[in-house]
Amino acid sequence: MRRSSVERRLCWLVLSPLAAFAASGALAQISVGPNRLVDVIQVDDHDNQADVTMVFSCSMRFVTNVPANEGREVRIQFTPLADCRVNLFDQIPSEIPPLSGGANIVTGARVESLGPGQITLILTFEPHPR
Repeated sequence: MRRSSVERRLCWLVLSPLAAFAASGALAQISVGPNRLVDVIQVDDHDNQADVTMVFSCSMRFVTNVPANEGREVRIQFTPLADCRVNLFDQIPSEIPPLSGGANIVTGARVESLGPGQITLILTFEPHPR
């Protein structure tokens, strides 16, 4: 016996939200974050100081930096916010952001994920001449 139009609509009304829910759960498992979290690090040196500008591809929340005021290597921790589209419970892939300018001041930069949901930007500076 053929279904009535009411039964077909009822079946459609029940199954379509379930299908949409299942599809959204599958899409949530796929990480579609940005290609890189740090677009570029710009270093501008002046007489006796340097300005280091970090350009991110999404919003970040500053957590801490070590050492606070001196040292050859500085570690700055950030938490990516929702527009970064990264899972806060996974390790975030490491990256080497491009450096622009100040080659005699900043010799290296890398982004690592030392804990779930956080990144650490590590800047290495040229040793200070004494």
